[in-house]
Amino acid sequence: MLNDIKEMIAQVKKIQAQVTSLQGNLQQLQQAMAGVNHFVDGVNRDVAKWRFKNAPRLERIQKIMDRLDEHK
Repeated sequence: MLNDIKEMIAQVKKIQAQVTSLQGNLQQLQQAMAGVNHFVDGVNRDVAKWRFKNAPRLERIQKIMDRLDEHK
């Protein structure tokens, strides 16, 4: 019975260490996610600028393609 109690204490200590490790890893993940979110925001902003800048060109290309399709 004493061995069982010692084993249980050892398992509880192991679980506590794993929980502490998990908490540290979660904190690192949250910090990394802030950087990822900043990057994604930048990419979305750049894509929006690109679409705005190229919209007139893409519209002209689409009109040309539509005319070409009409003549087939």
